[in-house]
Amino acid sequence: MSKETRLLDIALQYHQRGNLKQAKAIYAQILSQSPEDAEALHLLGVACYQEGDYESSIGLIYKAISINPLNYHFFINMGNVLQEFNRFEDAVSAYKKALSLNPTDPMIYNNLGNALQNLGMMDKAIKVYNMSLRINPTSATTYNNLGTGLKAKSMFEEAVLAYKESISLSNDFAEAHDNLGKILLLLGDFREGFLNYEWRLKHPSFLKVSGLGEFEKPMWDGSPFHGKRLLVHYEQGFGDTINFIRYLPMVKERGGDVSFVCQPPLEKLFANFPGIDLLHTVEETIDLNYDFYIPLLSLPYIFNTTLATIPASIPYIKPDKELSLKWHNRLIEDHKLKVGIVWASNSKNYKLRNRSIGLKAFTPLFDVDGISLYSLQKGPEIEEIKYISSNMKLIDYTNQINDFSDTAAFIDNLDLVISVDTAVAHLAGAMAKNVWLLLQKVPDWRWLLDKEDSPWYPTMRIFRQQEDRDWNSVIRSVKDALCNRRDARPCVSTI
Repeated sequence: MSKETRLLDIALQYHQRGNLKQAKAIYAQILSQSPEDAEALHLLGVACYQEGDYESSIGLIYKAISINPLNYHFFINMGNVLQEFNRFEDAVSAYKKALSLNPTDPMIYNNLGNALQNLGMMDKAIKVYNMSLRINPTSATTYNNLGTGLKAKSMFEEAVLAYKESISLSNDFAEAHDNLGKILLLLGDFREGFLNYEWRLKHPSFLKVSGLGEFEKPMWDGSPFHGKRLLVHYEQGFGDTINFIRYLPMVKERGGDVSFVCQPPLEKLFANFPGIDLLHTVEETIDLNYDFYIPLLSLPYIFNTTLATIPASIPYIKPDKELSLKWHNRLIEDHKLKVGIVWASNSKNYKLRNRSIGLKAFTPLFDVDGISLYSLQKGPEIEEIKYISSNMKLIDYTNQINDFSDTAAFIDNLDLVISVDTAVAHLAGAMAKNVWLLLQKVPDWRWLLDKEDSPWYPTMRIFRQQEDRDWNSVIRSVKDALCNRRDARPCVSTI
């Protein structure tokens, strides 16, 4: 056994035990002596991938492949890294190359299915997941992924069965429980849905991106806590925080002090929210003098929420009166229906891409007489305004919106908000403003299925895709409804 082989075995032992730092050091030592060692290059690339250093990883694995293009493991991990760069077509090619070298490895089919799913090719993804399961019918991971593909195809009963099979194979599989919870919630089964949704808190990747840190104190179980302090922490996006902050007055009724941690852009909006004794943002040093904690989206479970018991009294968010007056004075008084629009969700999150429409798709709305369209869009998608036709008049004050308190004051002066699934839609609904929500065919769980209204927001009207990715028919329906809304009654000022 050569020295390099012995070192590689030692490094691999460290790697398998999770000691990536020591493993990487030994891989680097091997490469300093044998820079063309394909296995060391590959494993160093894998370690970099596991640490999130995708740039280094892709270069190392590519070099390993150039030295030894017959090792299918190299192509599997190349595909995995390419997916992190959202290069899904290239990932598909890498997995297919791996299959040409080893057509009986179920993991390759599983990973290929993931890439196909990310490309929106659900039928092909489902097919290769089933091929993987024929080779290895005991893979909880593949059943979970199959469930996600089936859900995307609106095959909800089959998806539920796939998630349950995944859980039967691995009862502690947090991601499968979480996915089962979300599909049950989508189907209206709140009791079992919220129970399984709690498993999200055990998913390592969720904890990494949710804003939730490590808590030393116990999680609150809903019991009265007179004389003690409860820390409620936001999780996920702005819309989730706006949606579920409604529970804090109910929390306060259980006694004690309530501290709430929110995202900085929401701080002014929640400054006087009932049920909050102490408001923090994540950029501040949080007072760690608390007795219990609870993630915000666990409150529906704590309060045994069902469709019939959603706390839907609105408005539960009110704009600052002085700020609202300032926005009133900014807006053009043209006696037209004032309509705010949002056409895109967070572009940084690739998984939310199907929620977005694009401003160009809103073109038919600009043909409706008697309305003034105002942009409520934030983020890089605001650049789309530059590329619309000059006769499409869109009034844009978004450079004067500093945070959600400004957004709320702006919305307060509008007659209607038309939005894709974003925080703005939640905010308008929480303010009891008329809001029309434009939804993809398989939406987020809270919007349920086949409903034109929402149990969360009584003033919301929902326009749904009937076919996947078909926004044109949605916009046509919105245009017809907008004409009817314009003709139904005159526009009125909110101040």
